[in-house]
Amino acid sequence: MRATLTSPETVRRYRLHPGDWTRRRTVGFGTVVSLILSGHKRALQHALNRVFQALGRVTEVPTASADSQARQKLQPALFQHLNDLVLEGFYRLSSPEGGVRRWHGRRLGGGIFQG
Repeated sequence: MRATLTSPETVRRYRLHPGDWTRRRTVGFGTVVSLILSGHKRALQHALNRVFQALGRVTEVPTASADSQARQKLQPALFQHLNDLVLEGFYRLSSPEGGVRRWHGRRLGGGIFQG
């Protein structure tokens, strides 16, 4: 997952405009995506303070406004792509054949498929 989020190809593919994410900023692509995925339940500024403290970058904490502006540069399709990567890894590790077991073209979620 980290390799995907730090890949220049991922940044190019999932930014809204060609000029987005071209400069190194405090709130970078991977940081914004990680904050969204963490699903924080606090005020945004408090969540930013905690994340940047954990990263050892206390003096670089951005404002909530900077984070909101950075979020607007992401394509929502990025999260579908990340979900697909997680599912692919899950099914590769859980199935001895390495594939997804299906019934009538649909994945089964909870139950045993015989066939």
